[in-house]
Amino acid sequence: MFTSVWTPLGGKVADRWAGLLTSPVMVLWGGGLLAWVHGHGGLTGTGSGWKELERQWRTAFPEPAAQVALLVGALLVVLASARLLENLTLPVVRLLEGYWPRWAWPISAALTWMRGRRIERAARRWRDLALRRDELTARERLRFSRLDAGRAAVPAVPDLRMPTALGDLLRATELRIRLRYGLDAVACWPRLWILLPEQARADIGQARARLDEMARLWAVGVALAGFTILTWWALLAAAVVAAVAHRLLRSAAADYAIMLQSCFDLHRRMLYEAVDLPWETRAEPEGGQRITAFLTRGTALTVAGEG
Repeated sequence: MFTSVWTPLGGKVADRWAGLLTSPVMVLWGGGLLAWVHGHGGLTGTGSGWKELERQWRTAFPEPAAQVALLVGALLVVLASARLLENLTLPVVRLLEGYWPRWAWPISAALTWMRGRRIERAARRWRDLALRRDELTARERLRFSRLDAGRAAVPAVPDLRMPTALGDLLRATELRIRLRYGLDAVACWPRLWILLPEQARADIGQARARLDEMARLWAVGVALAGFTILTWWALLAAAVVAAVAHRLLRSAAADYAIMLQSCFDLHRRMLYEAVDLPWETRAEPEGGQRITAFLTRGTALTVAGEG
């Protein structure tokens, strides 16, 4: 009986530790360990930092009990830092989107303006190629395809652009949902999530988890710079990790944006049914605007004279 009770728990604990060992927090503490070793004699050789680490370990903790206690403490620190990193995920994503405090407004405005100039140049190149689409060479068709994909990652309304590419990508998706269906994605998404089929929730949950994981990896890359006090290459490692994580984050965000829009494309009718508003495709985006107003301000779903 006890075996059957504890077996599932043991599996969950094993999964938890397996997830921790492959999480971004291990990149942080593993990088810190390597930085310390490199700063105390190097990674290889007879006088390497590994020898110094062993010497200090035996000197400071000669008793097995003390060594075990230190290991347990180190594991607790890793667990605590992993939990802290998880709690910081949303602020990190918001930071990378370009939602910055007021004092950073001049920087945000400057970056938005510079990005806007690049976007307009790309739009002009896209229009030039579109005018002679039937005459394009293979190389020009590839370029046109890339420019066309880039247009989908930028808000159609210039005033709504963000200072970062990630912010533009996610806002462009939200704007398309609002323009097509009248639904505010931020207000409607938590409600639609509850109504989604299990498979749809699983798919978009995986996409969002990957985005969050890359955001945490980016944060770890930034944190690695703190180990520069131990060795110079920590700054280089921090730059590499942050750059790779940001690249992967963009890819994960693109997948998430596609999944988010697909949920509204295919399942928005559930919102109409849940709030008891008659489903009429021809009424969009007005019907979606009514749902948004109802969810955000409590406005009546129907007006006088409507059933």
